Amino acid sequence: MQDLRNYVGLDPDTPGRNILNHGSKQAIDWSADHLRGFVEEVTDEGETLIWRH
Repeated sequence: MQDLRNYVGLDPDTPGRNILNHGSKQAIDWSADHLRGFVEEVTDEGETLIWRH
């Protein structure tokens, strides 16, 4: 059987919490905007975004 890896090179049996933490840290390292939560609605008002959680 083939040993599968995901695009960040983590083992297939890596816990989901570790994957989320790794992704969050990587996004911050790339200077990405990052919200730790869920957004229900986003309204674009030109210069700003209004979001509701």
